[in-house]
Amino acid sequence: MMHWVCSSKKFSEEVVRNLVLLSVFPSTFSAEDIQFLFEDKLQLQTAKTKMMKCALLQKGNDGKYSLHPLKRESKTSEAFRNCFEETTHKGVKLWAIDVANILSPPKECTELYKKCCDISEAYAEKKRHADSLNSFGFRRLRDVEDLKDHQGTLDIFQEAYKMREALPLEERESERHAHTIINLGRCYLLQGEDERGRELIHEGINIRVMLGVSLHVAAGYADLGRTYRHCGDFLKAIELWTTKTLPVYREELGEHPWTASILYYLADSHKALANGISGEDTDKAMTYVKEALKLQKSLMGIHRDTARSRVCLSDVLRIQRQWELALKELEKGLEIQKDVLGPDHEKTIATRNKMAEVRATMRRQEESKENREETQAAQDHDVIQLESAL
Repeated sequence: MMHWVCSSKKFSEEVVRNLVLLSVFPSTFSAEDIQFLFEDKLQLQTAKTKMMKCALLQKGNDGKYSLHPLKRESKTSEAFRNCFEETTHKGVKLWAIDVANILSPPKECTELYKKCCDISEAYAEKKRHADSLNSFGFRRLRDVEDLKDHQGTLDIFQEAYKMREALPLEERESERHAHTIINLGRCYLLQGEDERGRELIHEGINIRVMLGVSLHVAAGYADLGRTYRHCGDFLKAIELWTTKTLPVYREELGEHPWTASILYYLADSHKALANGISGEDTDKAMTYVKEALKLQKSLMGIHRDTARSRVCLSDVLRIQRQWELALKELEKGLEIQKDVLGPDHEKTIATRNKMAEVRATMRRQEESKENREETQAAQDHDVIQLESAL
């Protein structure tokens, strides 16, 4: 078995692989949160034990785990640097590509996926090349908010799709292929080709149904729901999420970032249906966003999704005319966005603009209150004067 040398310590391939897997978690996590990464509980327990023995994993007083804060970045990046740059061994590089392609890591891994594409293409590894293109495209898809004019990501998924279509049947009837098809569909839809986009997403869902993994099927319907949300059909999106996705996520994942994301999308869609008027949709939006935020604070901590939910909660509070609470949520969201996205990111700027709007509204209300009080005082004075004259 090969070993990696990091800070004078040797780590086995298995330990490094598990380190990379767990590095995708942005904050603390429980054993239940990471169970899906391993085949069974024995494999999970073995991985935890070995990583704690190497001081790569630590357990807090609350029973949750976290990677050593310094080792989270240094060990992971060093391991991949060894794979891609400091070895000429084909097997090592291809192993690293396989590890990378099962992850959904932070934005910094975009360049890693690009390197995976280059290496697998150089070795004429078509399946790995298709997997790497899928990972590269998915990372870009997550990073870019508005893809209407972003042809590059669509091109990546089209290339991955064509490669996979040329692979043997067992590779086409796989989760990887379904994932590629669904994301290609999302790109088409975001480019304005709704019919073609949904046709592909349904094709991907059908593959997942055939494979029989209910969690993957639910995730497919989550993506389909987002397409309806994107087109403004919030009722259809809500129907899909509440019947096809959320029940499965609650049952199989429980408290999990995916569950939190669907709760956020439900809140945001009900907020849109409320159209600025307090009522049933506003109440539902409040319920969903509070649950989403509770999960995100616990599971993800300082994260862009946590900030997004705080801004959504603020929007709902604004509909309810709870201005001070709305401003506090915006302030909390802004702090996260400045830290995670940067002060000049469009989301950060949008939050600052919302804060200015809320403050302006509060000032107008205060001025209006003062004017009413002055008017009332003047009227009272006139009444007193009149009574004195009588």
